[in-house]
Amino acid sequence: MPERNLAWTRWLWLSLAIMVADLATKAWVTHVFELYESRRVLPFFNLVLVHNKGAAFSFLADAGGWQRWFFTVVTLGISVVLLVLLRKNAQQRLVALALALVLGGAAGNLWDRVTLGYVVDFVQLHIPGSGLPPWPAFNVADSAICIGVALLLWDGLRSGVGGATRSASARVSMRVMAPAGSWPMVPTTSGCPAWPISSMCRPALAWRSASRWIFETRGQVASR
Repeated sequence: MPERNLAWTRWLWLSLAIMVADLATKAWVTHVFELYESRRVLPFFNLVLVHNKGAAFSFLADAGGWQRWFFTVVTLGISVVLLVLLRKNAQQRLVALALALVLGGAAGNLWDRVTLGYVVDFVQLHIPGSGLPPWPAFNVADSAICIGVALLLWDGLRSGVGGATRSASARVSMRVMAPAGSWPMVPTTSGCPAWPISSMCRPALAWRSASRWIFETRGQVASR
C-alpha cells in the first residue's frame, strides 16, 4: 500500500527532466548570446536572447519590480495545486503526463524568476515574407506548459466522446469540485478541479467541460 501511495512521485522525474533541460538550454544561450542578439537557424526559426520580467507575452514586464514576487507567489501556489492534482490522477496516464509537463515548465520559469528576477526566452518563430511580427520568444519551459495544456484539451475531447455512451446515473455520480463563488461548477472525470489553477489551464478546463457537455447532449438526443 505505501508503494502504491507513492507511485505518483514517478511523474516528478519527468517534471525534473523538463526543468533541467529548460535551465540547461537557458544557460547555454546566456553564455553564447549577447542580450537581444538574434541568429537565424531556419527561415522561420531564430535563436535570440530576451529577458522577460513579466508573464506571458511580457505582461507587466514594465511594472517596476513588484511583479517578480507577485508571479513567484502565484507560481508557487499553482505548483502546489498541480502536485495535489498529480497525486490524485497518477493512474490516469494522459492527465498525469500533462500535469507533470506543466509542473516542470512552471518550475523552470520559477527558478529564473527567483534567482534572476526575469525569465530567459530564446526561441523565436515567424512567418517568412508575411510582414507579420515574430511570435514572442519562449523557452523549453513554455513549450512543456503548452504541450501539457494541449494534452488536457485532448483528454477533455476524449472524455467527452466516452461520456456520450455512459448511462445517466453514471454521469450524475461524477464529482463536481469547483468551490462555491469561484469558477462555474462543471463535472470532471480526471479529478481536475473546475476552478482556474492558472491562466494557462483555465482554457483547458473550460474546453474539458464544453466538450463533455456537447457529447453528452448528443448522446441524450440520440437515445430519445
